Amino acid sequence: MPSKIDGKKVGFVGAGAMAEALARGFVDKKVIESSDIWCCDPSKSRMDVFTEFGANAVKDGPEVRSSFSCPCHCRLVPLPELQRSTHIGKHNHAFSPMQIAQNVDIIFISVKPQYVGVVIKEMKPHLTGKHIMVSIAAGIPLSVMKVCCRPNLKRFSYS
Repeated sequence: MPSKIDGKKVGFVGAGAMAEALARGFVDKKVIESSDIWCCDPSKSRMDVFTEFGANAVKDGPEVRSSFSCPCHCRLVPLPELQRSTHIGKHNHAFSPMQIAQNVDIIFISVKPQYVGVVIKEMKPHLTGKHIMVSIAAGIPLSVMKVCCRPNLKRFSYS
């Protein structure tokens, strides 16, 4: 039986407990196949939770590594140095909002509120009229989302 949003891909920028609950709920209720769910998160263990139920974890590329700082405020370094780093055990640095925007249709912003602007800035060049963006970040009003996303996303609504 096809999923209820067959042909669409869903991405979670941030793979915390709320994102996991939504993703698992979508899969359990057959809203979407787990293989059509993508996530990115600075924590490898959180991305592993998603891959355990069949979702996909984004692997970052060198262009992301050089332009985005990990939320723990560490300095991202070239891959050969990163592989030798003791910090690699703490984060895998696969936090790539840009790749989520490039590859999905529906984007859930599920990061801590202080990172919403950072992740939207990373995604903005890749946002188009086809995207639907949903924020579950606490305390971020629709007006902030509008300012961050324009002119790429033109329609905004809320319930």
